[in-house]
Amino acid sequence: MRTIGKRAVLHSLCVALICVGACTERQLLDGELPDAAVLAADQRLVVSTATVTVSEGGSGSFGLWLLHPPESPLTVGLASSLPDHVTLTPSSWTFDASNYDTPVEIHVGAPVDFNADSEAATVVVHASDVADIHVAVRVDDQTKIVSTGWPQPFSPSSSILINRGTVLCMQVHLDQAGMLSSFGVAAAADAGAYRFAVYSDSNDRPDALVADTYPTTTLALGDNLAPAPEITLPAGKAWMCLRTGQNIALSASTTPMARLAFTDATIRNIDAAWPNPFGDLSQQDDVGINLWFTTHHQ
Repeated sequence: MRTIGKRAVLHSLCVALICVGACTERQLLDGELPDAAVLAADQRLVVSTATVTVSEGGSGSFGLWLLHPPESPLTVGLASSLPDHVTLTPSSWTFDASNYDTPVEIHVGAPVDFNADSEAATVVVHASDVADIHVAVRVDDQTKIVSTGWPQPFSPSSSILINRGTVLCMQVHLDQAGMLSSFGVAAAADAGAYRFAVYSDSNDRPDALVADTYPTTTLALGDNLAPAPEITLPAGKAWMCLRTGQNIALSASTTPMARLAFTDATIRNIDAAWPNPFGDLSQQDDVGINLWFTTHHQ
């Protein structure tokens, strides 16, 4: 083994770090850099972690960089296998010889959804002529689903006929605030179009319009669910209201359950706007209607 000076040893070690494969003794002693084509052939994407776990509604991150300086600017793209559940910012980044080894922080988001499922997604990181790498993302879902209204579904002991254009409302109680996600109704027979709305409560009466389903949905025998606009409902009393484009029979129970309210005036056109404020009404307390809506919260 040849003995070389301390300076030469340090220089050799530094160069050896960027050699691909075995460096020759001449390359080490003369300080020759590996050929750019050799580096390009060994180019790799590097991430700081292979797994990321985030809570739904929260975010996480990982670092991304290149192993070697690219010969020309190299754009790296990122794609989520579940884009509705796992978002990426930025979704692309360009590296060049000046920033190739400076990690860029990729932010991983997990939007709140309407279910209580924890999702597992794969983030694919790709670039031209470079092998893809994958980052596994787990979304820890803390969502709680709450159905408010008559416990559904139930075995009806009777039915109630609702005339076309009548607005029927049922008072409900929300234990805590939540995001509105769907409306439900049990029908005793097939019927035509229907719409739901939520009204605020004022002295145990429907007051201001809070949310509305539109366009209309067709009512069928059995349980029916309609999507709702995603808005926050505060804790406390509220009214869920139903109106239809024709006479319908709703599943009901003779067991008293909740305060019901009907508009005195009818709204014949199913596409017409909801009254706001609710206006005059008549009340009935001696029947249970299988209406409910679903909220979710973290």
